[in-house]
Amino acid sequence: MTFAGTDHLEVHGFTPFPAGPHRRGSFEVLFTREAFADYVSWLMFSRPPWLDILVHPLTGSQLLDHTRRALWLGTPLAIDCALLKDAEDRLLAAGRSEETIIEGTKTHGHRRAG
Repeated sequence: MTFAGTDHLEVHGFTPFPAGPHRRGSFEVLFTREAFADYVSWLMFSRPPWLDILVHPLTGSQLLDHTRRALWLGTPLAIDCALLKDAEDRLLAAGRSEETIIEGTKTHGHRRAG
């Protein structure tokens, strides 16, 4: 199965060091609700056994999205919840949403999949 060449998947670069709430390197892929079933089921059956994957929504609550609303494929890893809570509090105080920040990163040099 391939996901290249669609508007439903956006691949971001690998970060080889701990960043944000993630305590080790990570790779980010954004995908639409329309791609969810196909993409997550592909990940479930195609990921190597050593690769742990966090799947989470973007609802505006970073803390809930990374914890209670999250799905792990593989072994769940520790997430820095205090950092997520602080970031969420700063967004709310600034009147910004996570979605507006994500939209902003899309227009600043991130490469589209395909």
